[in-house]
Order: sequence, then structure tokens, then C-alpha cells
Amino acid sequence: MYILSKVLIAVGILAAVIYTVYLIVRPKTENYLFVAILDGAVEQGISDDWRLAYEEAIGLDTKKYETRFDATLYISSASDMDSGQRLSAYVFAREVDVMIIPEPTFQKMATGYSKTLEEQLPEDLLAQVRDRICYVAVEDKDSENGEPKVCAYGIDVTDLIPANPLEVEAGIRMIACICGNTRHEENAVEFIRYLLNQEGAGKIPDNLNVNP
Repeated sequence: MYILSKVLIAVGILAAVIYTVYLIVRPKTENYLFVAILDGAVEQGISDDWRLAYEEAIGLDTKKYETRFDATLYISSASDMDSGQRLSAYVFAREVDVMIIPEPTFQKMATGYSKTLEEQLPEDLLAQVRDRICYVAVEDKDSENGEPKVCAYGIDVTDLIPANPLEVEAGIRMIACICGNTRHEENAVEFIRYLLNQEGAGKIPDNLNVNP
């Protein structure tokens, strides 16, 4: 029994050493894209399937890069303080690249988290989203009529994503925007382009219930 105990201890130590070495030498993936999905714009159970479909569609080398589609963030009420703090921490750390948000929430937070589309999108993509633009009122007043000035901050992607059907049935649009301080602006722009590309959108599996 004494010898068996010694052997088990030695095996345990060896296993711990091997695992530690593995953690040190294993290939580390780089962040490619972080999509923050707020207030149930996409159901949590679907977001992972959507992420996998996106990675497959663009041929992402998942041994080198990783994507995150986080649908656990709810910030529309005071009771969601923890999610709001997590989102703020992610944004402060420049981890978030794209946000997808129900329009009522988007209207409240767009100017603090994003830039105008004119500042972020190339001209060809900006022309492509003209009919999908979501405008937001800003503090500056229009000098001609005294009304709040509106700027283009988001893109209506309701029919391009597996949007939460309950939100869609209620007539709420899902708005996508690029985070103002993203580290991966090029990847974020290409994600928007992917959503707008009918071939790309068509690669999302039928069971994800993309809304017509």
C-alpha cells in the first residue's frame, strides 16, 4: 500500500508538470472579432451556432484566431448593472468590435460607444447600407431650424441575423454598429460586409431562423 501511494503521488505530480508545460507551450489564439449582443437581440442558445457558421463562412483558421459572440449582456434596466459593468470593462479594454442592439437601447447608448458610419465605413459599404441606416439624435442643434441634429450611427440588420423572434414580432429593429475604439476595425468592417452579402447571409443554417 505504501509503494502504491508513492506511485500515485508520483503519477499525480508528473501529470501536473505535463499539464503545466502544455499550458505554456500550446499555441495561443489571437482575438479576431468580438461581437457583443445586447438585450437579447439574438437568443443565447443560438449565438454560438451563429459564431461557428460565421467562422466557417469566412474560412477562419480557428487554431490561430478566435471569435466571441456574447449574448449574455443585458443593460436595458437598472437590475442589469452587472452586465452593464462587464460591457463597460470590455469596451474600456478595447475588446469589443461590433455591437448588435435592439433599437430602443441603441438610441440611448450609440453616441457613447460608437462613431458615425461616415467615420468607420469605406465609401462602397456606406453606399450599400444607405437604406438601412439608423439615425441618432445628438446634442448639437441644427443651426437652421433649431431641431436636434441626427447622425448615422447604426445599420438595421434585423433580416440579416438570427434575431430574437419575440423582439422582431414586437416591431423592434436590431441595429449593428462598430465600437468606436475597436482594435480590429478592419475585421469589424468585414463582418458588416459579410452580413450585407446575401451569399454570406445565406450560409447561416436554416435552424438559426434568420428573419425575412
